[in-house]
Amino acid sequence: MGCTSDQYASLESYLVRKARICKGKGYNLIIGYNNVPKSNEFIKDLKSEGAHLYKLEANTFFDLSFCITFSKIVKNHKIDVLHAYFAPTRHYAIIAAWLLGIKKRYRQCANMPLANNRKAGMSFKLFSLKHQLLSWFATKYICRSNAVKHQYEQLGLNSNKLRVADGGTDTERYKRKEINRKDFLPDMYDNYLIGTASRLVKGKGIDILIDAVELLILKGSKIVCLILGDGPERGNLEKTVNEKQLNKYVLFLGHKSNLEDYYNLLDIFISASFSEGMSNSILEALACERPVIVSDIEPNKEIINVAAKSNLYIGEVFRTGNKYDLAEKIELLLSDKNRGSIGEKARTVILNNYSVDERIIKEIEIYQQ
Repeated sequence: MGCTSDQYASLESYLVRKARICKGKGYNLIIGYNNVPKSNEFIKDLKSEGAHLYKLEANTFFDLSFCITFSKIVKNHKIDVLHAYFAPTRHYAIIAAWLLGIKKRYRQCANMPLANNRKAGMSFKLFSLKHQLLSWFATKYICRSNAVKHQYEQLGLNSNKLRVADGGTDTERYKRKEINRKDFLPDMYDNYLIGTASRLVKGKGIDILIDAVELLILKGSKIVCLILGDGPERGNLEKTVNEKQLNKYVLFLGHKSNLEDYYNLLDIFISASFSEGMSNSILEALACERPVIVSDIEPNKEIINVAAKSNLYIGEVFRTGNKYDLAEKIELLLSDKNRGSIGEKARTVILNNYSVDERIIKEIEIYQQ
């Protein structure tokens, strides 16, 4: 796996918690990282929970250094279960584990493999064939949502190989906090605050959110939109905001290590993304008791439907890519006098279904199967 943040990121927090739970169950967690984590605090906490951390990188399966290091780790720690996460190395690790006789080999599937809608033609057939061949070496695929699972089924993978372990929110970190808006936005604190947290890349729907804000401002709404995160599209998005003369109403705040504070500033959290496996930021905002408005892609609807099954209303769904529908849903939710109680229900959904401990327990149950 790979993670290079200088602060605790979601993946790092998850690994520390997993090391703690594994330790409590008498297991050892051995982690091979594709690069060196920048957070010394993360490394210290991980080791305090009894985990072992190795740098493990491969550019091809024939990378001799990788093969030697991996073989030593397997031999020295007597590895019984391999769970390969997000870095490209995962494919080589699973094949190497197969060669070394590790019987339980799991591949993590966090994102939608068909996000670009490749569902026909020769390119799709080749894409499907590649995944079918790779799946032969894995015992199971652990999917981040049912929507991800369904897409792997569309690629021709046997459903018996697919399991779901969703969630993953650190509910100790992400929770309701009393935040003084004047400290963050001294000139805008009395406006409604909406916002999102996302890597600024194409497909995240940030442009749709900006268009919806423009519609609301033209109608006289007193709102400010906070955009948290950075990425290659930031320049283009800032240019759009300048052209629409929305500089006072759409604020780009960049990467923030204290995301939980900014979630707690918001009246509504919005995700306008066109594709997700299961959005960490949506789950984190819900854990902070923020009502949400989300695009109607399948993983987002899963969260809303889980809440609905418990008769809990946690927010609205809008038609993906439709700025008018998004603007309408923002108006609707801002006018709801019960937003506070909606937020409380949102956290209940996270605690019962999507906490990081819940996800880890689901994964360990899959290993034990």
